[in-house]
Amino acid sequence: MLSNLALNKIAVNFKSLVAAVQINDAVTVTEFEINEVENNVYVVAFGVPLGIPHLINLKLLGADNEVLTNSGLTVPVETEARFKFKITFRNAR
Repeated sequence: MLSNLALNKIAVNFKSLVAAVQINDAVTVTEFEINEVENNVYVVAFGVPLGIPHLINLKLLGADNEVLTNSGLTVPVETEARFKFKITFRNAR
């Protein structure tokens, strides 16, 4: 089992890999309102550009546009929106 210190270091390393968020396989966001790690949880928050009616797919991308995570979801967007994405690093059970 990994210690909390080790899990937090893994989360910090993962954070250093994230360069962008891709929305719906079409729009890329590179400016984050929050991009931090605390207690083994990586959090990234960003504004959703206007004109996107639904979030159906979010990808965290590395510096060379490699896909680090790929998450399907269904979130309607009616007005200007902020989105917060969290990843918790923990031991498998």
